[in-house]
Amino acid sequence: MNDRVRFFCCAAFVAACTQNLVGCSSEGAEYSEEECEELYEALSEDHQQAVREWGARIEAAKGTEQLEALGAQGRELTLHFLPRFQEVADRGCGLAKLEVLDLLGHIEPFEESQFDYAIGLLEDIVRENTDAWWISNLGDNDVVRYFLISSRRDRAIELLEGFIERTSDEEARRGVLFELGLGRLLNPNGAEDRRAALRMLDRVVEEWPESQDAEQARGRLLFERKLRVGEVMPPLRGHDVDGRETSLADHQGKVVVVDFFGFWCAPCVQGLPALKDLLAQYSREDLAVLGVDAHDDEETFRRGRKRHGVDWPCIFDGPEGPLSRSLGITSFPAVFLLDRDGVIRAKNPTEAEFEEAVRALIRGE
Repeated sequence: MNDRVRFFCCAAFVAACTQNLVGCSSEGAEYSEEECEELYEALSEDHQQAVREWGARIEAAKGTEQLEALGAQGRELTLHFLPRFQEVADRGCGLAKLEVLDLLGHIEPFEESQFDYAIGLLEDIVRENTDAWWISNLGDNDVVRYFLISSRRDRAIELLEGFIERTSDEEARRGVLFELGLGRLLNPNGAEDRRAALRMLDRVVEEWPESQDAEQARGRLLFERKLRVGEVMPPLRGHDVDGRETSLADHQGKVVVVDFFGFWCAPCVQGLPALKDLLAQYSREDLAVLGVDAHDDEETFRRGRKRHGVDWPCIFDGPEGPLSRSLGITSFPAVFLLDRDGVIRAKNPTEAEFEEAVRALIRGE
């Protein structure tokens, strides 16, 4: 490890920078491209190792009370590495600038000064690194979505749309187009913004039909156009964790709550008692709950089901979540209330709205 890398690891430097996360830099000339890559790779290796160790602890804690506390440690990890990447970024390293943007997207609450600093980094990246060998990573992290919830949203969209048209990197163009379309759908700014987002996802499907982004875009387009209140819920079929066939059709003629969830997801787990209360209030001849567990492994699902008393049918969608992904379910929990004809009557309702809607549907109102 050379002297510069030792300097970045210095605890005093880290402590000083975390007092002022935005714009932490030191005086000095920019690094050469070779120096930049050397420093970035060494720092990135340290960061990835720390993330792997933290991820292993998260995995071991799934379905336990320790999960929430470990989740908070992720922020501490980000705060530890952010100033170290900033030092490299502020010396002209485009790779490090992109890493800083990714890390900033994981620190909440966001501040105005943070957005000012971040938009400057994005301007540098799309101006100076349009065809850099690593630019495809711009569409592979949380950078795009971070800007779409910021006060610099319009400027970020302008920069990214310009980048899409200028870059010759097909992977970067596809990835940024997909993330920009998806991000605008998740945080729409009016009806026209939503229509523009749908056009972006349509373009991904048309231009790169065999890509994974296109597969996810098709699912999200289905979610936006078909998984809407007033539409019939598409068929849901799969197997439970023991391999038995399980489907929405098993509950035909009942009011059904479809809950896309996972035991890795704290809000999902927090919503389980409300489902148990509903099932206790009504006959199971009238009301059914169908869970779709996504992104858990088998052991985590079995442990979580036992711990939280989940005794209703669940399609086990596995670690990759193919069923959820095919329907465009990208945030969890995703809860749908269906009437006796399978028509969606409510989508992610509040608890009060949920109880009232169930009561009305059971009564046939």
